Amino acid sequence: MYEVFATDTFKKIFNSLDKNEREGVDKIKEKFKDYPPGKPLGYRGFREKKYLDKRLYYLIDEENKKILFVSFASKKQQKEFEKELKKFDYIDFEIKELILPKVTFFDVPIKIPLLKTKDVEIKMDKTDVVIIKYMAQGHGRDSLYEISEAIKKKYDSVNYHGKKILQSNYFSKIIAQPGANKFTIQTTCLVIECSDKKSSEELYKNVQKIPHVQSDAICENNNVIIHFLSQTHVEYRETLSKILEIIPREKIKNILISHWDKIILNNRYPLEYFLER
Repeated sequence: MYEVFATDTFKKIFNSLDKNEREGVDKIKEKFKDYPPGKPLGYRGFREKKYLDKRLYYLIDEENKKILFVSFASKKQQKEFEKELKKFDYIDFEIKELILPKVTFFDVPIKIPLLKTKDVEIKMDKTDVVIIKYMAQGHGRDSLYEISEAIKKKYDSVNYHGKKILQSNYFSKIIAQPGANKFTIQTTCLVIECSDKKSSEELYKNVQKIPHVQSDAICENNNVIIHFLSQTHVEYRETLSKILEIIPREKIKNILISHWDKIILNNRYPLEYFLER
C-alpha cells in the first residue's frame, strides 16, 4: 500500500481546479495507493499520469512506498516544466548512516503542568472555529490583525471573536515557540564532499556535537549531508564555521549549500516537513 502526499504548490493548484478535475485527481490518488502506473520522465522516480488533456506529475519512492504529487498541468505547461528540469543536475546520494541529534532553541526544558478540566459550555460559530484552528497551528503569537489577514476575515470580526475566545479560556495556555518566517529560523543543508574516507568519518562523527545540528548523514563516495538551524545570520555563520573547522580545509573537495525558511522540528528528516497526507 502506497502513501500519497502533496507539495504546497500542488495543493494550491488542486484548489484552483474545477470540480471534475478535482474528482479525477482524487480517483487517481485512490488507485495509486495500490500501485501507481505512470510514464517515466527521464529522472529516477519522476513520472506523469495523463488525465483528459492534462498530466499529473509525481515523485515515487518505491522502496518506502511513498508518492509525492508535484503538479497538474497541460501538455504545453509540461514541455516548459521539463525544459526547466533539464537546467538542474541530478545527484544521487546513497546514505550509509543517518543520525538525528536532539535539537532545541530552549535553554531550559518546558514543563507543562496538568491543568484542571473545566466543564463549561462555549458557544461558537464558523468564525470562531477558523480562528481557533489557525491559532492552534502555531500562530499563538500573531496579532489579531495578522490573523485577520491570514484567514481573510475583516479585522473587526476577528477582533470581536478573538477576544471572546481568549476570555472564554478555551486556550488554557499559549507557549511561544520558534516562528516559521525567514526572520526567525532558517534551515541550512550542507553536502560536504571529503577527499578521503577517514576525513568524512571524522566530520560525520564530530558534527553531531555541534548545537543546532538537526541531521547528520554519511554517504558513499565520502559525502556528508548536514542540516542545521539558525535564528540569526550571526548564528548561521558561527555554526557553519564550527562545521568547516572539524577537518582541514584541504580535505574538503566540494561544498553544496542550500537554505529554506520553513522550520523542521521534532527531529524529522527535512523532506517530511513538506509532506502532508
